Amino acid sequence: MTYVLTGFFQDGGFRVFSYDGITSDHRRSPFWVRADLALARQHKLPVQELPLLCRGVLDSRDAESEEHTLTFSRTEMARLATSREQATGARRFRRPVPKTNQD
Repeated sequence: MTYVLTGFFQDGGFRVFSYDGITSDHRRSPFWVRADLALARQHKLPVQELPLLCRGVLDSRDAESEEHTLTFSRTEMARLATSREQATGARRFRRPVPKTNQD
């Protein structure tokens, strides 16, 4: 199934992203993914990246599931934030090799 973002709306402290799930025979089904904005800020996840991250929640769901309303959970946000910190931490502490002047 392919998911296409169709919009979003605010529901209290949550941003709810709506998607159309499109099957191989071109049938569409609506899906919604809720993301807690306070948790996203706490885990340093940019709001601009939430639509793509929420689509990842849809991509990882069980294909046989009938559920169309999902939540980007605290556990998923924490896991993502940890993997990002590890990736940026590895890049951050590399020191450039000093250049030597050889004439």
